[in-house]
Amino acid sequence: MTNDILNEKDWHKKEMNHMKGWKGRGMVHWLTTNPTYVANPGFAFGIVRKMAAKNKLDNKQILHFLLTHPAWSQVTTHVDNRNNLNSLFLSYCRKEGVVTQKKNSKETYLEHDILFAIHAKGKALVTHMTDAGVKTEEIVLGCDLVVRGKKTPDTRPLLSMNVEGSNVRYRFLRMEDEKPNMAANNDKLIRRLAPPSPEGSEQGPSDTMTLAESNNSKDDGSDLISQLLAGETLSNF
Repeated sequence: MTNDILNEKDWHKKEMNHMKGWKGRGMVHWLTTNPTYVANPGFAFGIVRKMAAKNKLDNKQILHFLLTHPAWSQVTTHVDNRNNLNSLFLSYCRKEGVVTQKKNSKETYLEHDILFAIHAKGKALVTHMTDAGVKTEEIVLGCDLVVRGKKTPDTRPLLSMNVEGSNVRYRFLRMEDEKPNMAANNDKLIRRLAPPSPEGSEQGPSDTMTLAESNNSKDDGSDLISQLLAGETLSNF
């Protein structure tokens, strides 16, 4: 990929079409290992958000992405964020309720049956290519994820960026002071070029990785993901 793809508005749609028909685990593997997605965690998040809305990714696969992506994992699994994994944020969602549309109706109500909720925000190191060469910089990442109970009218995950404000918090938790900055939270842009792989080093999946190779990758089934899916509160990692 070259400089002409930076900030191209249609690239998000192109990548969505590229993954059409892929299995969920293959998408997550691609999004957490492909150099372009590693260098652009916000863009990778945007693909996950859209695929989740289309029911192409399940809750386990969303969590797998957030906990294993090289940049996102620096934020989600950081010790300072442990109280936001099914703890403080989950308690708040259950207490205040999440705006939910009634079945076969436009009317909404506040749903208190929340399966799990995750908030993550912090700084992560990202390496990318610039005109001056390879650069590693610190960027701000943030996201909110809320999943309602299995017996609720709408079990689709609520997922949004939270760099400056959050759509999940503003729209579904009615936090007036959390109106999202759409430019800062834009997850449809490729902002950085992936650095070249060092000669002779082990290469990650490339842009020419086949669909079969991607779909053969497996989730690790980690205990942490299982605990979060079960709604358990985590005191440490």
